Amino acid sequence: MSWLRPDSDGSVSPEALEAVLRPDTALVSLMLVNNETGAPSQIDELVRVTRRAAPQALFHTDAVQALMKHRFTVRSLGVDMLSVSSHKIHGPKGAGALYLRRGVRLKPLILGGGQEHGLRSGTEATPVVAGFAAAVREAAAEIDRNIERVGMLAERLRSGLERIPGVEIIAANGAIVNFAVPRYPSEVTIRMLEQTGVFVSGGSACARGRASHVLEAMGVERRLVRSAIRASISWKNTVEDVEALLSAAGSL
Repeated sequence: MSWLRPDSDGSVSPEALEAVLRPDTALVSLMLVNNETGAPSQIDELVRVTRRAAPQALFHTDAVQALMKHRFTVRSLGVDMLSVSSHKIHGPKGAGALYLRRGVRLKPLILGGGQEHGLRSGTEATPVVAGFAAAVREAAAEIDRNIERVGMLAERLRSGLERIPGVEIIAANGAIVNFAVPRYPSEVTIRMLEQTGVFVSGGSACARGRASHVLEAMGVERRLVRSAIRASISWKNTVEDVEALLSAAGSL
């Protein structure tokens, strides 16, 4: 197995992928948008590199952070598999979807009743699945407006944070602004912001309580990694939400 080191902006370059591909490579799995920095990767180009260097390999992309915040289709990306999640678009937790290109066959990890086309046996949580579908329909109906709104709010947050002494921007892409208040560890800043009614995170939920391996791989200074704060913007956020975070950050 090969692990790729991202560029300094958090994306994976075609050159980095091509350097590790072999004719016997079986699977390539990369994020469409990084969940800690918001950095997008050129998945369509990465797929083309894979097809040339490892034509037998399947290509999977994690599009969880991109769903309804970026415009894309499985056809334009050219992937074999693509995964998304309900909770990132204001749907219920516990639902996700996996796209499989026609002709791709997977062996199930869970056997039993044959649900989910035999890929994952077990009774489906129908209300949760229906909730995910409803969230997709709602977000898709306003996708252009939502993307524009997220971009406006994220830029307002980024530019506001840049004007606050003692705050440093680590990364700002799409819906995510990752910043640091170096004089405090992440958990201290999070608690101080919570007291003002502002809720942010120190990184992804997958790595709670640990230093961000994403930022470390990007070569971010250790003093910033230990203080990193991730603000993730939604189209349901408001200008008032952004101003509340800026006001709270300015008083730290």
